[in-house]
Amino acid sequence: MRADGHLRWVKKSFIYTDSLSDRNRKYFWQRYDYVTHNHSPIDFRDKRVLEIGSGLGPVSFFYSHNFAKLVVGIDLNIENVKAGKHLAVGPDGKRPSFSIADANTLPFQDGSFDLIVADNVFEHFDNPMRVLEESFRVLSPGGRLVISNFSSILSRYGAHMKTYIKVPWCNLIFTQRIVVQVLAELAHENPRIIEDYPAIEQNPLPHDIRGVRRYNDLSDITFGKFREITVLAGFRIDEFSVKYKGNGRFGRIASLFRIPFASDLLSVGASAILLKPS
Repeated sequence: MRADGHLRWVKKSFIYTDSLSDRNRKYFWQRYDYVTHNHSPIDFRDKRVLEIGSGLGPVSFFYSHNFAKLVVGIDLNIENVKAGKHLAVGPDGKRPSFSIADANTLPFQDGSFDLIVADNVFEHFDNPMRVLEESFRVLSPGGRLVISNFSSILSRYGAHMKTYIKVPWCNLIFTQRIVVQVLAELAHENPRIIEDYPAIEQNPLPHDIRGVRRYNDLSDITFGKFREITVLAGFRIDEFSVKYKGNGRFGRIASLFRIPFASDLLSVGASAILLKPS
């Protein structure tokens, strides 16, 4: 059952983000606007919702303010969790709860949630199979895991460095060691790189892209591997769709002729809805 126009999309004035930095405030509202305009692929009213990788909490706030029964957001980033907890809400706003937790070992009993949301985060799980198994465990029978957007490691910007390295498929064209070395050189002129990739100051440098990330949070997930581990974890794939740049004509043609990894290489992301059978 899909969400519809009867939901009360909360106004921004009900959430006060003055405690966030300008950069985080911009990102918060960017994600909040995205989920507002795209709604939810299924009805979440009166449902118990868990968001894994909640970040600053925009998606969790959206679900909480629009009739979800319970909303819990978890993240490994301590600063993000603190920021989410300190966001103020107006008199008509409900507050989700946030805690520091690892998606590999969810601190919840079996069947605790009716819906799990992973928004723009799935490729950042170092052990996606384990995350799927844990999600399956804490979902109630008939519950769903909604993965609203994730990218393949083979996609145009699968290395997640496009803010600083504009070369598409840089992790496929060059060795990861070279990519890390280029990032280290760029950091001499752009201190923000060190904020985002603190391990770039290590000597010697990490050997791969994952190693320079704060939480080593980048997996080698591909769309084919995703489908495979999803079934192994016990889920049924209700929906799976790949997004392409522009009209996506070349991506669809390549997929039609079953060219290996064509969907991954030409994609800008994918989304999925997974069902835990009753």
